[in-house]
Amino acid sequence: MPKISIIVPVYDVEKYLEKCIDSILNQSFRDFELILVDDGSTDGSGCICDRYKNQDDRIIVIYKTNGGLSSARNAGIDISKGDFIGFVDSDDFIHKDMYKILYNNIIKSEADVVICKEQNIYEDEYVELNNIVNERNINMEELTSEEAIKKLYKVRTTFVYAWNKLYKRDLFKELRYPENKIYEDEWLSPKLLYKSSKIVYINYPLYYYLQRKGSIVNSQFRVEKFDKVYALEDNVRFFKSNKEKKLHEISTRVYLDTLLWTDKAALNELENVDQSVLKLRKTINSHIIDIMKNSMFSYKQKILLLCYRFNPNFYYKIVSKI
Repeated sequence: MPKISIIVPVYDVEKYLEKCIDSILNQSFRDFELILVDDGSTDGSGCICDRYKNQDDRIIVIYKTNGGLSSARNAGIDISKGDFIGFVDSDDFIHKDMYKILYNNIIKSEADVVICKEQNIYEDEYVELNNIVNERNINMEELTSEEAIKKLYKVRTTFVYAWNKLYKRDLFKELRYPENKIYEDEWLSPKLLYKSSKIVYINYPLYYYLQRKGSIVNSQFRVEKFDKVYALEDNVRFFKSNKEKKLHEISTRVYLDTLLWTDKAALNELENVDQSVLKLRKTINSHIIDIMKNSMFSYKQKILLLCYRFNPNFYYKIVSKI
């Protein structure tokens, strides 16, 4: 049985896939299975998966109809056998010691999740993947679930992403990524951290995150990006149901900031989305009483949010004059 299951969702990434797979197969940590999930690719990605499968018996390939990133990750989780689970996106790549360092620290610290820093990389930028990492010089921080979630809402990148982490597989017993959504990490990462008793953060970049124009994050604003607001609102409900007052207040603040930004962006950049915007705005309705009690908002902010709740157009007129 492998110690780690590494899951890579694959969809139309033939330009990047070999570099991604090579960086995983070249890991100094060897005891893993690599699960490549071909999510209905229409280019040569499936053939690349087959070729690597024939070269290394640690590789398993799943073929499925296109269902999106969450569906592919879930399919990998369902067949995984490792004690720990990691994810790598198929257009990214990793340092040769990434999983050795993550595994050593999750065992040594008896943690539920270990997180490393990521580094943004641009196409054709050279990165040395085989340099020696002196673990004695790496800053490491042990966190409780509450401390990690507070960092998630403050940093909004490293602690949110699925792929710069190693998880105990037990965390996924009752959790899966939401399908037919984007910003899937926003939905699940807070819940995974909440289930964790101890999290270790390694302040060293071991994961290389490719910034490419065709990615979802870097694409033009569109109505599907409303999913980020719905994800954040779902976590507001989650922390309230678990009676986590401080996390509920913090998550509410981030949700509302994102709601207002998204609403404004939709008004400025999109057309014929009135019903979608109306649905988005209505998410505030069930939270308005809690907002009035929330210590993270000033009296003035609470009045403005009430204005937004009852008359968004009037709210925008007021804020334009402030």
